[in-house]
Amino acid sequence: MVAIIHCDEEEAEFLRWRRSRPEDLERGWETTRSAAVWKGTHIALIVTEDKPQNPAIAYVGRVSVGRQHGTLERDLTVTQVHALEWPVPLDELAQALPSRVRALAYKAEPLPKRSGEILLDVLTGLRPELTLVLESLQQRKPPIVVRSAAARLLAFERDAIGVALQMADFDRSLLEEAQLPETLDGPLGSFLNYMPVDGAHEDELINHDAARFLDWMGEDTNHRGWRVYAKGKQRLFIGNVNRKPAEETLGVDLIYYHVQRQSFVLVQYKEITPDGNDWSYYPSTDRDLDSQLQRMHAVDEACRKSIKKPNDYRLSETPCWLKLCRANGYIPRTSELILGMYLPHDFFRQLRGEDIGWFGYKTVPRYLDNTAFTQLVCDGWIGSAGTGDDLVREQIDASQAWGRDLIFAVLLGESPFKGERIKQRLVRFF
Repeated sequence: MVAIIHCDEEEAEFLRWRRSRPEDLERGWETTRSAAVWKGTHIALIVTEDKPQNPAIAYVGRVSVGRQHGTLERDLTVTQVHALEWPVPLDELAQALPSRVRALAYKAEPLPKRSGEILLDVLTGLRPELTLVLESLQQRKPPIVVRSAAARLLAFERDAIGVALQMADFDRSLLEEAQLPETLDGPLGSFLNYMPVDGAHEDELINHDAARFLDWMGEDTNHRGWRVYAKGKQRLFIGNVNRKPAEETLGVDLIYYHVQRQSFVLVQYKEITPDGNDWSYYPSTDRDLDSQLQRMHAVDEACRKSIKKPNDYRLSETPCWLKLCRANGYIPRTSELILGMYLPHDFFRQLRGEDIGWFGYKTVPRYLDNTAFTQLVCDGWIGSAGTGDDLVREQIDASQAWGRDLIFAVLLGESPFKGERIKQRLVRFF
């Protein structure tokens, strides 16, 4: 992602003072900007006005967004600052850009992904000597190695949070903003505790909803975290609760509940490990599997009998799924999800009854991937219908009773029609 920062007079003077000492310039500075638009980590195009009425990109660097102050401002940390030998006037840059994105040259905020890519291409065309500098700024930190049971649990928590964000059609790049420690060898809390705090946390109505859902999760826990994110008129509450130490936790459950649709989905994570030239999960080694499948069967049957509205059509109205999830051995610093296979509970049981031996890419004939599964949930094609709060609360209690680490996500507010959501994504993209 690319962002344009317009320096005020004091910041510009500070940069001019450090320009003669590259090692000091590279350390950058800290500032604040509007909380409404600044999120994530970006390549920074830094604009100063060394000549009156002639703003120009005089520096490039990397900007990371930190904590929010009140409802209006966020901390920004600008590092790896590099001075351009020949600054690029914004007018010159705008003239070289395609007409549809020309106005973005004068913005003072993060740019949509595709627009930022176009701008960098044009900028390196105007100043080829910047190519290596910008390539260096785009290099991400390496992933964090997973060595312990607690770190492995953290990786699956992270994935479940990302899946919930994508099912709700929220921006999954929030995962990139998680402030994880450099190593995961010490004590670890919920992954949510490392996630950014949205300004929505300060809204009184939203805090009322959060208190309601926290009550659903109970108080008797080893670690607990929660976040609320807002988009338009929608709010997404995400909570995490675990009553057992990592070494005794039997896996991760994701419960996603769309309040207005009265629809919920339960995803139970199962780890698949490298096995020769395939990935495999052996049901025969999972001593808790039979009881977990019985639980899912009972939930699916209850949802089949629920009272539905006339327009509550589903391709599948049963909510229980398994995600056979790769054990990658690391946590990425990007927004990517862990690759794996999503299987409806009853299809999983069918395959198991056929005695395929193990579940892997060579033995499972068909499955949904991250994109297909989350899109079908987002569009309302799969998930229960006519489900009230009571059943959801029962499953929250059941996950905890079974010693599962629970990620619980609740979406409040009507989802826009698909055509409108596609339009909104295109606006974000360009």
